[in-house]
Amino acid sequence: MSATLALTMGDYNGVGPEIILKSAHLLPAGSVVFGSKTVFDRASALLGIPLRTDIHWHNTVDVTESYMRPGALTAHAGEASMACIRAAVKHCVDGTSAAMVTAPISKEAISLAGYDVPGHTEYLQTLTDSPAVGMILASGGLRVGLVTIHMALSSIFSHITKDNVLHHIVMMHNSLRRDFGIISPKIAVLGLNPHAGDGGVLGKEEITVISPAIRESHVFGINATGPFPADGFFGNK
Repeated sequence: MSATLALTMGDYNGVGPEIILKSAHLLPAGSVVFGSKTVFDRASALLGIPLRTDIHWHNTVDVTESYMRPGALTAHAGEASMACIRAAVKHCVDGTSAAMVTAPISKEAISLAGYDVPGHTEYLQTLTDSPAVGMILASGGLRVGLVTIHMALSSIFSHITKDNVLHHIVMMHNSLRRDFGIISPKIAVLGLNPHAGDGGVLGKEEITVISPAIRESHVFGINATGPFPADGFFGNK
């Protein structure tokens, strides 16, 4: 397996090219940036940051100066960002790159381009034909897994079921072991309602859904506890 990274340009009318140029010094030599050479040449000139010569700046999409409209939402930019994602995924699936790093895309722009996906996560699932995906936010030694992603608040309650919560607890446990090398993970499960429902006064999902899922996870040898109040949990960390 290669030790290099595959990066995507993101929306060329957004901050993606700038982020990549300003962080390029952190990349392993031989890494590949999928995007537009014209976009990165322009960004390089504007920022005064030369393109690293030991990085491959792949001209995945043709973007002329006339298409570049910083801050604008365009179908062309949306399609270009998705084309870069497809190219980077292929690089990783083929084993050419070890991992993928994505610059920000605009969900409005990709919608203008005709895509009916809410974000990176779901599009990556489609491209890799994965039966299930999870989103993990990581900072330092903290890993936060999400049960629901990229959906309206009004849709969340129908997705908070015992089976779905249990599925994500198990998936988080397996990921912590496999992807992060944590032999015996400890998982704190947070509540849905303020103060984790306050014993059912502010909502009963913690009693009827989340706690049963936590108890069932113990059958699989998972060290999960909770539910803890999400509104105060992180202040203690």
